[in-house]
Amino acid sequence: MKLKDNRQIRNMTLLFALTYMVSYLTRQNYGAVISEIVASEGILKSQASLALTANALAYAVGQLISGFAGDRIQPRRLLLIGLLTSSLMNLLLPFCGGDPYRMLIVWSVNGFAQSFMWPPLVKLMSELFTDLQYQKSMMVVCWGSSVGTILVYVGALVCVSLLNWRSMFFFAAGIGAVMAVIWLFSAPNISLAPVSARKREARSGLSAFRPILPYLAVILLAIILHGAIRDSVTAWMPSYLRETYHLKGSIAIFTGVLLPVFALLCYHVAMWINRTKVTNTLLCAALFFVVAVVSAVLLWMGSGRSPALSVACSALLCGCMHGINLLLVCIVPLYFKRYGNISFISGLLNFSTYLGSSASTYGIALFSEHYDWKMTILLWAAIAFAGFALCISASQGWKKHQTQPEQN
Repeated sequence: MKLKDNRQIRNMTLLFALTYMVSYLTRQNYGAVISEIVASEGILKSQASLALTANALAYAVGQLISGFAGDRIQPRRLLLIGLLTSSLMNLLLPFCGGDPYRMLIVWSVNGFAQSFMWPPLVKLMSELFTDLQYQKSMMVVCWGSSVGTILVYVGALVCVSLLNWRSMFFFAAGIGAVMAVIWLFSAPNISLAPVSARKREARSGLSAFRPILPYLAVILLAIILHGAIRDSVTAWMPSYLRETYHLKGSIAIFTGVLLPVFALLCYHVAMWINRTKVTNTLLCAALFFVVAVVSAVLLWMGSGRSPALSVACSALLCGCMHGINLLLVCIVPLYFKRYGNISFISGLLNFSTYLGSSASTYGIALFSEHYDWKMTILLWAAIAFAGFALCISASQGWKKHQTQPEQN
């Protein structure tokens, strides 16, 4: 069932982008106020980051379950469950009393609930849009994540300045509930293939799928590395600025707004380069890893000297990771469409992102406590270089197997 009417396509794209925006608003808000939680509740960074780690790990594992379910259960229903549960967890977190272990439990449930949004969303888009429409709409949906992140940091700035960090979660819970109502009355159902047909499709696609498995493994590893950088920079940059330049908490939080602004730019640049200059997806991702290495080195060299330079370099570093995310997590699933189970592939790729995120968010906090921020920045540079090496090593082989999505 492909949508033909341009107005319907625009409306669905807007609905999906808003939904994805709200998913970020109800999941990234903890990271936006974590420095305030540490300061006001008197707990260690590593203790506060336990909830972030549990959230990312639950989200990662949930991606596999959600991806599997998204090919078998109405994606519309799965996404509604995710929105409602996430809103409830945001409502409950302020009542944890600043206890890091209670917050860990609530936020891990939120992570699992959030996992029921992305694979079903990709499934809906692949069924409703042609491949070319999918690419164009995916760009707008990715904007939703950046706008959501901007709203998270602006909302955190306002809430922390006027009230406290807890108010941020009440605000997110209300937005999530409103979005759930909109989704309930606006999201479409799609036709799911009978069980027997799905089994035949899976068997026929398996033999053709085997030669590409080594390249899929490289993609998964590269995605793990990009997730390790992207989410740890997003989560800990306000703390880095606060500790290095002794900025006020609200000012440090506000600098987090610049990260998704650069992400918006990098989405456009990544899509343009991949469609017009470097059509080999792995080679294009390698290019962004190179820029990330340079950004991290410049951040290391300028650390402690200029807050403006640090913000610019960290924003570019994080923006490169968002460009890689668009290439490897959002666009790559189309190349596996002919093998069937696109929801599962999407979930597997996103699982890898948050596997890296769950390891790095806690790991970076622990690392920065034992060493200093300059050593942490060098660690980011080393991870980015490893991602570059992976993508380069497999780029030529991937080119032989990569087939461009249908431009219909």
